[in-house]
Amino acid sequence: VLAPGSLGEIHVKGPNIMLGYDNGVEAPVMDRGFLSTGDIGSMSEDGALSIHGRADSIFKMNGERVSGKEIEGAVRAIADDFSDIKCLPIDCKSRGVRPALFVEMPRERTARFLAEKKSVFEKDLKLRLNDSMKIPRDVFILSRFPRTTNGKIRQGELVELSAKRMELSDLGVDNLGFQFFMVPEDRWDEEERVVS
Repeated sequence: VLAPGSLGEIHVKGPNIMLGYDNGVEAPVMDRGFLSTGDIGSMSEDGALSIHGRADSIFKMNGERVSGKEIEGAVRAIADDFSDIKCLPIDCKSRGVRPALFVEMPRERTARFLAEKKSVFEKDLKLRLNDSMKIPRDVFILSRFPRTTNGKIRQGELVELSAKRMELSDLGVDNLGFQFFMVPEDRWDEEERVVS
């Protein structure tokens, strides 16, 4: 059991947990009857669960395995401006895929971060990751992530967003090689209105 706010793997137990799958395969159960969900989450002080994504976020680049969680951990260690962070693989002509960083940050903090903290953040991230393949050069800033009704980040929509970068506010490539994009604040509101 971790302290409130700490990220860890979510394990569940109770009468509502399925005993297996439709094809007869039993669900993988841990000690004391807990089921590993494969999700990463954190608990707040008042016991509310936040789901941050899958524990198995590993992708291959140039034949090497890269952990999105490792990159997210490095970002969390050096920046407290972000409400949430997601590192996902996006298409790249030369490498097949490359890591992209999606950060959730309230608009009132964004201008200050870009003006005062961005260059320090970039330098610290390069030092901490110490591997040019792992450094997410594309950073997408959202005021809030698209989420499912149970709070999971809709990762597919973030990846689609990266493919539509021409529609976003491009802040340009800086001297450290990072490129920041601002996602319009009402983007998900419009999409959710269409769905509902």
